[in-house]
Amino acid sequence: MRRPGRLPSPATMIIISMSISAVLSVQSPSAFADSGPCNNLPPSKLRIYSIEMPDLSEVVVPFRMLDRPVRENELVSRHGATLTSRNLVGYVKIRHRAVPQPAGLVCNAPETVDLGFGSSSRTLVLADAVADNACVRREMAAHEAAHNAAFNSTIDRFLDDNGPALRAGMIALKKTPAPSFDAAASTWEKGLQLIIEKAQATLLTELSTANAEVDSQPTLSALEAACDGILRKFGEQRPD
Repeated sequence: MRRPGRLPSPATMIIISMSISAVLSVQSPSAFADSGPCNNLPPSKLRIYSIEMPDLSEVVVPFRMLDRPVRENELVSRHGATLTSRNLVGYVKIRHRAVPQPAGLVCNAPETVDLGFGSSSRTLVLADAVADNACVRREMAAHEAAHNAAFNSTIDRFLDDNGPALRAGMIALKKTPAPSFDAAASTWEKGLQLIIEKAQATLLTELSTANAEVDSQPTLSALEAACDGILRKFGEQRPD
């Protein structure tokens, strides 16, 4: 359950506002903007939520493959002969609804808009040399759970803090007239895609910070000492 919302992040509010303004400036020529905002619109249901985290999957690879590059929108934590990984994804689903306006214009007042952020991949990667070590598996499963908890709490905090800015962006899109329903629907889809891209960039920075905080020096020292120091030994074999 999310904590009560706090004041939204000013930086994120500016990013979202600029994203919406950029879309509207392209999608809404002055002739349509001069007609004024859409009126008499039915209510829309907006759901902003965190995507449920998938179950942890385990992968066994040769030791040399642990040094693979980090993928786009991926958070990785490396520990000797293991690494943990999860990605960041954004999801949007719109149920469009046309509302005719004067002068032949159309507004899009969606029945529902679902906007979600979270992860679709959660993996513990083990080098084949330690895959059968019960102690390593136990220690790394516990450590991965700590990263998972930090990920979830960061997502929830971000959505609580920035929910008002996200909703304000939706209202701006809803009030913008267009020459046709297709054009109105396109404005929504492009606007939401920009919101997701900008929000993801901000979120990835916050998640990277949370990921690093889990890997505090005391925590890393404890991991290196666990299981007869096997993770430390493998860590010393990895290139700097």
